[in-house]
Order: sequence, then C-alpha cells, then structure tokens
Amino acid sequence: MPAASRHGVAIFFVNPLGEVLLRLRGDNPGLAFPNQWDTIGGAVEPGEDHATAAVRETDEEIGLELRGQAFWRDYQSVVLLHIYAAPLDLPAEQIDLTEGQRVGWFDLDSARQHPLHSWGCGDAAGIRCVRATWPNASCSYAYSLDGRGETPKDS
Repeated sequence: MPAASRHGVAIFFVNPLGEVLLRLRGDNPGLAFPNQWDTIGGAVEPGEDHATAAVRETDEEIGLELRGQAFWRDYQSVVLLHIYAAPLDLPAEQIDLTEGQRVGWFDLDSARQHPLHSWGCGDAAGIRCVRATWPNASCSYAYSLDGRGETPKDS
C-alpha cells in the first residue's frame, strides 16, 4: 500500500506542567521500532475517520476516554499522521498501559535523552512544549514539534 494512502493518529497528552506523555514501545519480535519512545496512537482502520481513530487508540492503549482533544496538524511520514493534543492530569503510574512497556511524562530535555521513534511524533527530536494552559478544562495549547509555534485547533 503506498504511504500516502496509509493513515495514522498520534495523540500528544500534555499535563499541567507542560510535560508530554510518551510510551516505551514493546520489544516483541517483529514489532517496528522496538524499545523506542513514541506517543499514544496507531493506524486509522478502513472506514474510520482520524478523529474516531484517536478516540479508539486512546481507549485501546491506555484505557481512557479521550477528552478535550484538539486537532493540530497532519504530518507526512511513513504514513499520513493526523496529530492531536489533549490535556491529561494523571500520574504515569496510574495509567493502565495495554500496549508497550511503560509510559512517562517528559519535558523537552528529558525527552531528548531517550531513543525517540519519529513517525509517531513528527520530528520527535524537535518536541517543544512551550506552554499548556487549562481554562475550565478546555484544550488550549501552544507548542510545536518543529519550532513553528503552531497552536492546535479545538475539535
């Protein structure tokens, strides 16, 4: 299947400290990008829109209902990745991960010290958390994966 016809979703969960939730991928034989960190997300299934896929992947991978998400942008990589941002105020040890080895909250400096899987994050090495604000639990962020300072649009 050509890369342009394959779609995926990535959800950047941001906590009140401005940290991003990353997941350490599994080390199963045959798994792409084993033992690398990425975001929650995955493939868009046939007949599914990317907003629905983001909700489904969040439930499947961390057992949570996706709330307050905002579509940020599309990023063409191995797949056409539809990137979302969402608030999440929950300690990593309380997140019930079902795919991967563990999750953790990372600021820019600590994220850069881990092997980052780039297809799930755009240019993961360029993650920049500029600020996260939480007025009445609405989704209001300003951060950029590539330094352009784009802000997600409420969905």
